Amino acid sequence: MKHKLVSWMNQHYLKQELTLATVERNQQVASTFDYDSIENLDLKTIVKASQKIQDMPIVGKLVIPTAKIDMPIIKGVSNEGLAVGAVTLAPDQTMGEGNYTLAGNYLDNSNLLFGPLHQLKKGQKIYMTDLEMVYIYVMTSSLTVDSKEIPLWDEQIDEKMLTLITCNLTEQQRYVLRAKFIEKVPREGFLL
Repeated sequence: MKHKLVSWMNQHYLKQELTLATVERNQQVASTFDYDSIENLDLKTIVKASQKIQDMPIVGKLVIPTAKIDMPIIKGVSNEGLAVGAVTLAPDQTMGEGNYTLAGNYLDNSNLLFGPLHQLKKGQKIYMTDLEMVYIYVMTSSLTVDSKEIPLWDEQIDEKMLTLITCNLTEQQRYVLRAKFIEKVPREGFLL
C-alpha cells in the first residue's frame, strides 16, 4: 500500500503544471530545516503528504534519466516533502552554485524516490531545473557513511557540486552521491 501511494504521488506530481512563477514564489517561502523532526516513512506520513502535495514549496525538478528518477525538489526538510521527492538541506542554496545538497528517502522498493541512486555510475548525468535554467552535473563519486558523521551538506566547498543523500539499507548509514557541475543552459527547448 505504501509503495502504491508514493508511486501515485509521483505520477500526480509529473502531471501537475509547475510554472516559473510558482517556483519563484516558493523560493521565497519560509521553510523549516529541523533534521531532528524527520521520522521513518510510514503510511500515516505518506497519506498526510498526499493531502499536502499541492501546497508544498516546490522549487524545481530533479531528473536522472539513467536511474529513472523524475521528482520535485521541495524547499525545506519535512517528512511530507521526503514522501514526495527530494528536499533541500539549507535555506540559502542556489542551483549551480556551491554545494547544492538534497536528501531523499530510500524505500525497500528500488524504483521509488531515491531508491535508484544506488544504480548510478561515475560519469552519468544528473539534471536539475528551476524552470528557467537546466543545471547539468556529472556523477563523480559515492560513499557510505555513518549517520552520526559530520553532515556533508555543512561542508564549506568552493567547488560547484551536487550532493544527494539517502538512507542505506540500514538506518545507521547514509548513501552519499557527489556530482560535479558541468554547465547551465536555458530550459527552453530542453525536455525536462
